[in-house]
Amino acid sequence: MTHRPTAARARTTTTSTAASTTTAAAGAAALSDAERLRRARQRAATGFARHLLEVLCRRRPATHLARFTTPQVQALIARLAQRGDLAGSVGGDPRLLPPHPSSPAEGVLEVCGRVAGRTRSRALAFRLERDARDGSWRCTRLELG
Repeated sequence: MTHRPTAARARTTTTSTAASTTTAAAGAAALSDAERLRRARQRAATGFARHLLEVLCRRRPATHLARFTTPQVQALIARLAQRGDLAGSVGGDPRLLPPHPSSPAEGVLEVCGRVAGRTRSRALAFRLERDARDGSWRCTRLELG
């Protein structure tokens, strides 16, 4: 005995299929928005960390980061760059390993990472906050272990 769907059941199946297709499309759009946000956060974290490493290795002047930092963080960066001991403390030419940003609040990124050399690594942590005036990221806290 074969089961043949009634017209009402066929309409329900078509409607639920269309609804699930719409829901799946909306989910994919939301996922892509989340992925875009994740990538933007990663770019901000990586960009600042890369420039910071270049300053600390004396490849760029400390003033290069002035517009992306608070005065307190800028003073710390200038002191660390002046000491210039990052390359020696990791045993050679330091390289940045991919940083790990997290967002504890809207417009805030807290980032941890590592700077690796031939023989040792050093920890790096900083906080970026979105500037309401122009939308740029500013480092408000920095720690180098």
